[in-house]
Amino acid sequence: MNLTGCVRLNKSTRNHGNKGRHCDVLHKYDRNRNVLVIGGSGSGKTRGYIEPNIMQMNASYFVTDPKGTTVVNLGWMLEHHGYDVKVFDTIDFAHSTHYNPFAYFKTEADILE
Repeated sequence: MNLTGCVRLNKSTRNHGNKGRHCDVLHKYDRNRNVLVIGGSGSGKTRGYIEPNIMQMNASYFVTDPKGTTVVNLGWMLEHHGYDVKVFDTIDFAHSTHYNPFAYFKTEADILE
């Protein structure tokens, strides 16, 4: 199957045959596909939902991982397949990704822009 740069295999193109449509049409009907998984301790959120979906490696991911187990278990696999894995660690800031928005300000004029 040959796909142009605009056509993506997503729920709308697979189920409704929109393969020939222009990119803007696909994006117009694209919906927010964020997921929130809620469950008690030990209910299988990570093992039953988070890990299997990340292992498909078919999207970008933002995962809240308070215990740090998901990045240990799956981070290497994502990096091996070309993903850029960043960790924001609120416990050990030395091993965390940093972002300082004030680093872009050099003069007062920069603030006013």
